[in-house]
Amino acid sequence: MSDSLHHTFGQIGAVKPVGSLTHPQEQAILTGARETLFRIPFGAELIEFANQHTVPVKVLSARDIDFSVIDANQVVIYATPQVPADFHMLAMALGCGFRQVEHKFIGWPGDGSQPKTPLEANIFLSKSVDNIMSMCRIAHEYSSVDGYSQLIDVVTKLGYGDEYKAYKSGGRFEEISQIFIKRAKEYKELEKNEG
Repeated sequence: MSDSLHHTFGQIGAVKPVGSLTHPQEQAILTGARETLFRIPFGAELIEFANQHTVPVKVLSARDIDFSVIDANQVVIYATPQVPADFHMLAMALGCGFRQVEHKFIGWPGDGSQPKTPLEANIFLSKSVDNIMSMCRIAHEYSSVDGYSQLIDVVTKLGYGDEYKAYKSGGRFEEISQIFIKRAKEYKELEKNEG
């Protein structure tokens, strides 16, 4: 993995600047990412959902692999200029994008903006924890199915190592939420002390 890994998935769901170009190898990247995602059980579920709801996917050229969801129903994958030999990272981006689109179908509205009410804050927390759990599940399933553990390293480098450990040991949504909330409070306290 590259040193710029901390940027990968760092702004999950954030809309990238307009002006990015359609990736010249869009079809090869989509095919590779879908085939790789389909190899794990959760990935197969996500692809089935995307096919049922005809979720559009666009691939744009970028410096790092990432994704965003536009208008709560279109997945945009950001891919490096060269088509990779290994599609696991792109498959994770695609899977996380499909899961975010699925949020609106399971009753989690919202555009990702800063919550203004307690209900919006609860929905925002639920979606955030679900996104983390989706990354953990994808990483764990690739480790189990393919023996591919590099995505666990990605999840850990993004700061979700404790959430991954809890997920792997059978932790439920509530437990992982508490880990997430505790870390958010620690970051807030650190910012307060530094500022």
